[in-house]
Amino acid sequence: MGASIRRFQRIYPWIKAPLIVGAPMRVISGPHLAVAISRAGGLGFIGPGATPESTGDDLATARDLLEKNPFQDQKPITLASLLPHLNVSPFNEEGEGGEGGAEVVGGEVAGGEETGREEEAVAEEKGSEAATPQPETLPIGVGFQLWNGDLRTAARAVGEHRPCAAWLFAPRHGQPELDEWAAGLRQASPGLQIWTQIGTVAEAIAATAYASASETERTRANDGRGGRTRVSFYETSADVLVVQGAEAGGHGRARDGLGIASLLPEIRDQESVADAVRRYGVALVAAGGIADGRGVAAALGLGAAGVAMGTRFLASTEARVARGYRDEVVRARDGAVSTTRTMLYNRLRGTTGWPEEYSPRAIINRSWRDYYEYGVEYDEVKWRYDEMVRRTGASGNAKGGYGPDGRLATYAGAAVGLVRDVRDAGVLVKDIRDEACDILRGLTLLYPREPIQSDNLSILVKK
Repeated sequence: MGASIRRFQRIYPWIKAPLIVGAPMRVISGPHLAVAISRAGGLGFIGPGATPESTGDDLATARDLLEKNPFQDQKPITLASLLPHLNVSPFNEEGEGGEGGAEVVGGEVAGGEETGREEEAVAEEKGSEAATPQPETLPIGVGFQLWNGDLRTAARAVGEHRPCAAWLFAPRHGQPELDEWAAGLRQASPGLQIWTQIGTVAEAIAATAYASASETERTRANDGRGGRTRVSFYETSADVLVVQGAEAGGHGRARDGLGIASLLPEIRDQESVADAVRRYGVALVAAGGIADGRGVAAALGLGAAGVAMGTRFLASTEARVARGYRDEVVRARDGAVSTTRTMLYNRLRGTTGWPEEYSPRAIINRSWRDYYEYGVEYDEVKWRYDEMVRRTGASGNAKGGYGPDGRLATYAGAAVGLVRDVRDAGVLVKDIRDEACDILRGLTLLYPREPIQSDNLSILVKK
C-alpha cells in the first residue's frame, strides 16, 4: 500500500495523503466540483454528461477555471513528467526490469515499447525538435459510462484537453470492451492513467489476468481482443482498480454485490491482483459506504491506497444537483432502511438499456412505496411520476419533487445517514482527510509494534 501511495504522489504531485477522490457521478460531478476537490489535495473526476459531447465542454470549462485560478506552487504536468511513473516499466520483487510490453504485429511478437516511450520522454525534456510538444495535463480526471458511451468522442475530448486520468465503468461486453476503451484513450492521450471500476472478485481477476500470465499467453489474449491485430497489454491494463462495495449509490452490482470490508481484502488476495500490484504498480481504491474520516481510515486498513466518494459530495456547494435532491441527501438517515437497489426509477425516467448486472441504489420515496408496498399498478405510478415532473419542472424543487413524499429519483449510497450538512468540496476534503489522519495517529499510539506500559498510555494518547 505504501508503494502505491508514493506512486500516486509522483504521478499526481498536488495530492495529499490519504488520497480522497471525487467519483465521476453522471451530470452531478461537473468541472467546478472536480477542480475544487483537486485544489484541496484530492483528485476530482468529471462525470459523464447528458450527451457524449458534454465531456469536452466540461473539460474546457475546467481548463478555464484552472487558467484563471491556477493551483499555488503547482508545477505543470507534462507527458515527460508522467512517463517515468506510468505502467510501462514493470519491476519484479528484486527491483530489476520485468517483462517488456510485447506487441502482436502480423502474428509475430515484436519488441517491447517501453524503450520508445522512455526515449520520447528524454527527448522532450531536452527540448529536442523531434519531440512533439504536449499540452499541460489537467489535474482532474474524467469518467466514462461505456455501455452507452462513444469511444471516438471520448478519445477526441481527452486528446484535446488532457485530463490526468480516465475512469471506465459499466461495459456491456466485459473486459474486452474495457480493453478497447483503454487502448483508444491512451492512443489519443499518451500518459493517460486508466482507472477501472470493478465490483466483484471475478471482474478483478479479469482486469489483472495479464499480470500472472506468461508472455505467450498475453500475446495470444491480446491478439484476439476486439479484433485488433496490434495490441500491447500495457495499452489495455488499468493503472488503478476502483473496488466498489455494495453500499455505493448510483448503479452498482444488481445481484452479486459485496460489502467493501469483505470485497477489497478478498480482491487484494487474488494471485493476479497481487502480481499486478507488486510487479506493475497497480493501486486499489476503495468506494462504497465511505463518507467521513472513519471510513477513510478503515479503507486504508483494508489495503486501499485511497478512497473514492460520491454521496458525500452530493451535499457540496459545487455539486451540479437540484436543491431538493441535495436537501434530501442531508435529511435521510439509516441507509439500510431509507435506500434500496431498484430499477423502478430507471423505468420511470425512461432510462433503458443498462446491462442487466447493474442496478441503482436510491432513497425510497412515494414512487417506490406506491409500487412495492401499496401495490399500485405501474402505469398509475408512472402517471403520478410524470405529473410530479410536470408540476415541479426540471429541478424538482418547486413543489416537493424530492423528499419522503416526493416521487423523483434520488440516487445515493447507504452511507447517506452520515451526510449531515452542506459544505464546500474543498472544506470536505480537508476535514475528512484531517479526521482520518487523527484516527490513524491515535491507532498507532494505541497499538504500536512494541507494547506500551499501561502507566504511560494515557500520556501518549493525550499527546
